[in-house]
Amino acid sequence: MSANKKSIFLKILQEHYGKVDIACQHAGIGRRTYFRWRKRDPDFRAKSQALRYPETYKGEMEYQDAVVKNLQTRLAATKRIVKAARVTLRHRGLLVTDAEFRELANAFKDHDDVWGES
Repeated sequence: MSANKKSIFLKILQEHYGKVDIACQHAGIGRRTYFRWRKRDPDFRAKSQALRYPETYKGEMEYQDAVVKNLQTRLAATKRIVKAARVTLRHRGLLVTDAEFRELANAFKDHDDVWGES
């Protein structure tokens, strides 16, 4: 029953351009109920936020997507660098096992300038 009321409320909220007070009146629920639903149901919160602030929400989602893409790109680049370092060290006879490489990599983790975080 509650899920049905939530979906009806969201339709009403959309019809009234994100105005919570008016949507609550038309749906026959109190503002406290609306805020309780938002607090307890992350999906409902996301949908109501998107209806209340469509441009802001869209911008936030685009920003989050850009941040995730940036992190994925940096992670991929880091993996390529680590793999190249491992191959080079092995080729030069300076490294025998993966355990040795992990030990070497951990020694540099304390130095932010090495990992590009300075």
